[in-house]
Amino acid sequence: MLEGEFNGANVFVNVITNGNKVCRIAVTDIASEDERSIQIRFNNLLRQFENNSKYLPISDNNQLSDSEDLSYEINVNKKRYEANFYQRPVTMADKEKWQNTVMARMIEMFATTIAEKYTEEELANPTKELIDDYDNMMVRAAIDIISKKHVWFMISNYAGKYYISMFYDNEYNRADGEDL
Repeated sequence: MLEGEFNGANVFVNVITNGNKVCRIAVTDIASEDERSIQIRFNNLLRQFENNSKYLPISDNNQLSDSEDLSYEINVNKKRYEANFYQRPVTMADKEKWQNTVMARMIEMFATTIAEKYTEEELANPTKELIDDYDNMMVRAAIDIISKKHVWFMISNYAGKYYISMFYDNEYNRADGEDL
């Protein structure tokens, strides 16, 4: 566990590995905050991610309202406050790697779905259905690739005090049963 400053806060940084490859970086506040302060911090962090072109929101990540009773919702209703994003490729090398990976995934999907579903004649004279299948396959391949770089943060609670825990996941380096 390392200790340092991240985005203006003193934090612990944990590097989680699988087979000597980093699969997660966990960043957790050292100092806890009261309920109102953590709401403000969560909303500020959410805005920072939404306004940063390096990240793409996974779903609707909503700001916390001033009237939200975090203590009640977390302790009684077991509600979890989190925001989720994907990392976009940012450098040209990342973009090229991403495009190559998407192309490789599309070729793999094509070989196992489109080529099995349609005859050579249908592929030579594509119908709207085939074109739609192909377009959907491209979208699924892109989502499959980009989802491997998940970034998310949440409000954690311990003894009535709150802190932010943030995770940078690299699913390419996760265990996939190879050790079984």
